[in-house]
Amino acid sequence: MKKLSSPAKTHKISTLILTELEYCHVINKFTGQVNLIEGPYRRIKYLWWKKLYGTIREKIIIKEGQYATIINPHDSKKRIIKHGVREIRQGPCIFSLYPGEILEDGKIYNNYVLAHDRGLIIRCIQDYREDEIMHKAGDIWMRKGPMIYYPHIYTKIEKEIEAISLGAQDGLYIKNFNTGQVRLEKGPQTLMLTPFEELYYKHYSIAEQRALKILGVQFDASRAIPLKLETEEIAMINSGETQRVEIGPKMLLLEPFDRLKTLIISGKTPKMPNILTKWKIFLGPMFVSDQLCVRTKDNAELLIHLRYKTRFNIDPKNLKKIFAVEDFIGYATETMASIIRQEAAQHNFEEFHSKAAELIEPVLFKHDLTYFRFEENYFEIFGLDIKKILPQDAEIANQLNAAIKSNMDVYVNKIQQTAQLEAERQLVEGRIEIEDTKQALYEKELANFKFKEIGNAKIEAEASIERTRGEMESIQMRESIVNQGEELHLKNTLLLLESSTTEEYLRLQQVKSFQNVEKTVILPTDSKIFVPMGDINPYGQKKQTSMI
Repeated sequence: MKKLSSPAKTHKISTLILTELEYCHVINKFTGQVNLIEGPYRRIKYLWWKKLYGTIREKIIIKEGQYATIINPHDSKKRIIKHGVREIRQGPCIFSLYPGEILEDGKIYNNYVLAHDRGLIIRCIQDYREDEIMHKAGDIWMRKGPMIYYPHIYTKIEKEIEAISLGAQDGLYIKNFNTGQVRLEKGPQTLMLTPFEELYYKHYSIAEQRALKILGVQFDASRAIPLKLETEEIAMINSGETQRVEIGPKMLLLEPFDRLKTLIISGKTPKMPNILTKWKIFLGPMFVSDQLCVRTKDNAELLIHLRYKTRFNIDPKNLKKIFAVEDFIGYATETMASIIRQEAAQHNFEEFHSKAAELIEPVLFKHDLTYFRFEENYFEIFGLDIKKILPQDAEIANQLNAAIKSNMDVYVNKIQQTAQLEAERQLVEGRIEIEDTKQALYEKELANFKFKEIGNAKIEAEASIERTRGEMESIQMRESIVNQGEELHLKNTLLLLESSTTEEYLRLQQVKSFQNVEKTVILPTDSKIFVPMGDINPYGQKKQTSMI
């Protein structure tokens, strides 16, 4: 937007020279009429009764995509100024202001180029008709993009708006100022406020801001704060006259007039009131540490560091009872401290210091119960851990530390001696075990040797049996062959006896039988004779001769 200079005072002129982009106003000092003179213009000697009204000014140039609003525009046909009228002039154009014309705000404006997620809120300042729609003064409406918008002479741009994008876990509070209704819009979506809507800024109490950790932090109160409930977490929400309880896991967005039930509970160690502000409760199990001072029967003061194991044993039909006690931590620890102090007052220092857990637990968990329950809000303590006990008096503490150190030395020495004896015992047992292992190994080797010898003997016996069986089978086969040969010889002999050559065969056998007849030969002294032992043996080999 370009701001133009305002007119100055009048002064005399003698020579007037104007360029193409300049203009000025000249007044007649007799008639008071003011005329417009536009460049290019040149006059050396000017009439003495005319004066320059204001200064020489540049012409107004409106570019493409721009516009200007002229108040009291000049009617070129009637040559008059239309006072009280406004006129919109769009670019591109160049003009001079006639006397009496005013550039509204002295500025040139750019046209409104609206994207799909932008819009304009427009107010009508005078009745007029547009596209067969009659607009009344005071009407408000909205134009959405995408478009290029040129303002009308009888409208005024109230504001330019932009669509609001909401994620899956986002929420936005919107108020309709015509009806006064306030609502929560949840994502995911993209929305644009109507002309009668505005953002509503939710009010949070100081306790809520502390619980949500937004106290002193800048945040957009028109957007809903996502409240995340984890598993085993519970919260109470007040909505007008009603109350509802939410159990995690889930994500919550408060309605415009919802209020969180906040709890101001004790914190630190030892427990101090009004330390923590919470909007949700963890059902447990959880640990609560505390520190308290007790006085024994013999007036010894002890500082006890302990830790409770706690939980809420809820009743699904009456969940609101959990929020019945605002500072449930402080209430529970004070109750426990009272019981422990009462028990400590019944015992002397030495007894209570050495047997604190054995003395306290039966008092807390009575009637064979494993928990201490507060019926006001279903809060339970089901475990106790005494971390340490220290005397309040420094001298007693030093003596106790010395005694503990002495006891520790004795205990350490005893442990060392026991460890040494155990090491020696283990050494002896190890040696015995080694000897037993050696003996067992020797016996196993001997057994393996016997097993090996027996196995070898068994294998040799089986081999001998197999050889004998083979020889027997060979003899049987040979006898079978001989028997078969004799049988064949007998068959052949029978065949010969039955044939025509029977007589020849018998004679031949008779001759052969003479060979077996013993013969007596008388020889003279010193004579030699060779006697044949037979021609052929049964196996086809020639017999040797024998010399007598």
